[in-house]
Amino acid sequence: MSPEIRSGAPPPFRDVCAVLCNEPFLLTPEQVGQLTPWQAANLYLCPRDDKGRVLPAPPTPSQPAQRTPEDWFRRHWRANGLRPDLIDRLWERRNGS
Repeated sequence: MSPEIRSGAPPPFRDVCAVLCNEPFLLTPEQVGQLTPWQAANLYLCPRDDKGRVLPAPPTPSQPAQRTPEDWFRRHWRANGLRPDLIDRLWERRNGS
């Protein structure tokens, strides 16, 4: 993957065309023109293993690998303005504690 994509800045369009119109993709310029920038970066130019399979993106520190149902529950009610003590009571009532 190019450093521009890793840093979040999109590469120049001519560079994207050059990559996608050559091996292994062999897209025509018309096909490249129909792609959105997201499709080009996340479907075609994403990191792949030696067999060409897309490698999963590693979790970032701000994005935990998994969240528990309790995490989702608490985040939902916090986002809706509920006080933490009321969220605790709702969680206890929901789980029969």
